[in-house]
Parts: sequence; structure tokens; C-alpha cells
Amino acid sequence: MVTGGRKQPPLRQNNQKLTLKVDRLSHDGRGVAHNDGKIVFISGALAGEMVECRIEKQLSKQDHASLLKVIEASPQRIEPFCKYFDKCGGCSMQMLQLEQQISHKQQILAEQLAHFAECEVQSWQPPLFSNIENTGEQGYRYRARLHVNYTKGLVQVGFLHASSHKIVELNDGCPVLVKQLRAILPLLQPLLAEIASGFRADEIQLTYSEQKISLGLVGVKRQKKPAKKVISHLQQWAEMHQVSVYYQLPDNPIEMVYGDEFLIYQIMPDLKLKFSPSDFTQVNPQMNRAMINQALQWIDIQPAKQYLDLFCGLGNFTLAMAKSGANVTGFEVGQDMVLRAMDNAKLNGLENVNFIKADLFKSIDPKWQKQRFEAILLDPPRAGAETVCRWLANQKLTHKILYVSCNPSTLARDAGILCQGGFSVSRAGVMDMFPHTSHVESMILFER
Repeated sequence: MVTGGRKQPPLRQNNQKLTLKVDRLSHDGRGVAHNDGKIVFISGALAGEMVECRIEKQLSKQDHASLLKVIEASPQRIEPFCKYFDKCGGCSMQMLQLEQQISHKQQILAEQLAHFAECEVQSWQPPLFSNIENTGEQGYRYRARLHVNYTKGLVQVGFLHASSHKIVELNDGCPVLVKQLRAILPLLQPLLAEIASGFRADEIQLTYSEQKISLGLVGVKRQKKPAKKVISHLQQWAEMHQVSVYYQLPDNPIEMVYGDEFLIYQIMPDLKLKFSPSDFTQVNPQMNRAMINQALQWIDIQPAKQYLDLFCGLGNFTLAMAKSGANVTGFEVGQDMVLRAMDNAKLNGLENVNFIKADLFKSIDPKWQKQRFEAILLDPPRAGAETVCRWLANQKLTHKILYVSCNPSTLARDAGILCQGGFSVSRAGVMDMFPHTSHVESMILFER
């Protein structure tokens, strides 16, 4: 972090205990208090609470603290359902009621748009919620990445600690994973310990989709191809537990050990995606379906009209628009992803869709300037779509842009660009894609 062009002093330990009043929640779900003119971020604290905390790390203008005791609790506080909540860095907002979590995320988005984009939202739409609060089942994640550490002859597997690079071992499972992946977790540490002499993984990738589980072992740096005895052991383990297993050396493609590489993702009742575990897919299929339905409603999809889907990936939105009868062109950066998207169009019997390779972070082919589209959809990665938005702001390709975002700060930057180009924000809303985390997934409709 840089302030005033000068580097802040390095983090240092300070075990001072303080009693503080929490003013508000930060964007990442920590309580924000003040002490002697400095901001104090308190993990696990809620707005309005009086808490006892311990200063763990200091910077010149802010301190980072852990929660010791809640003296005066917020009425919005609930008991976290995960026993690892105070250690694991995965779910930082389990202590807050689910409705208040999503309300906080909408507030973060509104603040970002007002401050950085100077855009007025004409209509805030109701948030899209998961139904986990109605089912009693907290597991919504169909994918997970676990970290691995080898030390003193021991193997540790789990998620990273909330305030360090230590690993939190999830011996009793992770409740936000679907039950099929939770059942696999206790089997991972013994497996990795058994093959440690011949193969060491830096990361574990778990995927569940349509009754199938995939386990990926991502090798540590300079890891060599596993010996035959390691492959044989993995094959036996995979067959015993009926799990597809692959390994991946750094900067190399997937190598299957057992089972099928590709899985099926049912994005809509009558629409499916074929994907590799290394491909990006949403971790929450239920919310993904709700998000697609909302996108089609907001852009008012019309049969036979022309639409453009930028950062289309495997065709998550593209194929759904085409299924509605629209003519859709999808742009994606990677050629492999473009080919898989084309395969997915064939898989679903769709001929009114086309996919094109284009580096949307650099420039757009001028030939597209003469085209006209009923609407353009953007679903960029966390870095946003600055180049594309500058291009769209200066063109007359469409009167309607739907932007799906996983990062409110880059969304606000891009929204400012579009608004300067004559667009206005007609609708905005947040989606509960990642319950109990500070992650903000949102959707904005621009019109001019």
C-alpha cells in the first residue's frame, strides 16, 4: 500500500488491548473504529458494537485488530455456524444476518458508484438471494481451492488463515461446500501424505457437478512428473472413491490420472455447459441461474435481434440469449475457451450463435464499429473492462449495456467512463453469489 508517494512502515506486532465503539463495516466486512486519530479495523466486529479487541498489526495510519469480546452486541449479530469462523479467511461475515450481509454489499456498491463514477442510479432493484436460509443447508459452493503445506514430515490441507499465510485444517469439513465435497475433505490429507515422497501439491482443486467429483493436484514449483507408482496409487484411490483425478505441473496443461476431464454444468433446465475443472464457472449454480434469468429480463431479450456478449467465457450468458431466439456473438480472450464455447453451442443444438477470439484488454477490431446491437453484455474478470468501456462510450453500437461485475471498484471506474459517454444507470442491484463473504457480485443496466 502506498500513501502520499511514500511506502508505509512494515507491519509490526502490538498486543495492546483496547475497548472501542465500532462506527461501521468496511468493504471487506470488518468493523471500523477509531483510536487516537487512527482507523482500527476489527475482524468479527459489527457496526454499533462496543468491543474489546487486541491490536495485532500496525501501519502509520491504521491498525488491524482481532476481536476479544463483544461488550454491547448489535441486534444484527448471530452465532456463526462454522467452528473455524474465527480462524479461516473464507467467510468473514457469518456473524451478520444474511439479509444484512446483502444490504451491506448494496451499500458498498452504492458508495463506490457515487464516489468514483458520480453516477445516479435511477432504480435499485431487489437483491437476488440464495435460498440457503430456507433449506437449513449452508452448502452452496460447488468448487473450492485448498492450500497445501509440507512441514516437518507433516502435510496440512485447508484454507488460508484470516490474518496470515498459515493453513486452517478443516478436519470436520467446510459447511459452505456442498455435502459431496465435504465428504472428500477428510480423505485428502492421508492421500497427500502417502504420495508426498513422489509428488507434492501446492493446491487442491475440488469440483462437483451433476453427480461427479473432480480432484486436481496442482504441483509445487519445479515439481517433476509423478513416478509410475504415484500414478498407480492415485488411480487406485480414485477408483475406490469414484473421483476423477488429474494433476497439473506449473505452466502445463492438465494430465488425467483417472476418469473424465470434462464435467457438465446445467446452467438452465434446458441448457448445459461442458467444462474442464481448469475453466472458470460460477461456484453457485443456483444463483447463476437466477443471474442469467435476471440478465435476460433486464435487457428484454428479443428473438432474431442482434446481441453482443463480451468476456463470454464458455457461453454462460451467450447460450442463454441464443436459446431465447436471439442472434448472439460472443467475444473471449483465449482461443481454447472460444473452441469450447463453440462445442457448447453444438452440444445444445444452437446455430444462432458465434464465438470470436479477441483481446478485449487491448483493442477492438474497427470493423465492429459499423455494427448495431440491441444490447451488449459485459461480464469481465475482477480487472474490469476499461478498454472496452472507453470504446463503447465513443461508439453508437447500442443504446443498452448490461454489466455483470465481481468487483465494485473496477465497476465504478468503468461506469464513470460509460456515463461520461452519455449512458445513464437505469437499474442496479447486487446478487448473493457468495453468502457469508464480503464478495460483491452486481449487475447494472446502462441506457442512452
